[in-house]
Amino acid sequence: KNFDQLEAQLSEQVRQASSPDEVYALLSAGYWGDVGQIIVHVRQHEATLEYIKRDQQTKSRALSAAELEILLRFLHENQVDDLGPLNLAANDGIQYEYIHLTRVGGRRVFMNNPGLGGSGGSVYDRLCKVFQDAVSGNPH
Repeated sequence: KNFDQLEAQLSEQVRQASSPDEVYALLSAGYWGDVGQIIVHVRQHEATLEYIKRDQQTKSRALSAAELEILLRFLHENQVDDLGPLNLAANDGIQYEYIHLTRVGGRRVFMNNPGLGGSGGSVYDRLCKVFQDAVSGNPH
């Protein structure tokens, strides 16, 4: 599925009555496939992480309060919702899209191959690592 389809599904989900208050996601796509979709559903200060693997197998778990705090602090301190797109002149590779949705709207940040072309250690690169660390259960 492409970014638009996934974003539309998440946007519809967050508008439903029993929905999460907010959704944070790191979506991925590439010419040869993706590296999985990471979706964090937050409702009343409790969060669930959903990881949809490349083969569509889904893994879900509750995030601890500390894990959620790490993610939210990173997003706030780095003003991730205000970032512009990262368009590196890289062939192939993986494109990512960070999405933050609420019932009244949302924000998306497109990233082409964060971590490459001099962007290693950038906010874009670290954003991807924060989400990937949450999947692995090793927050920093």
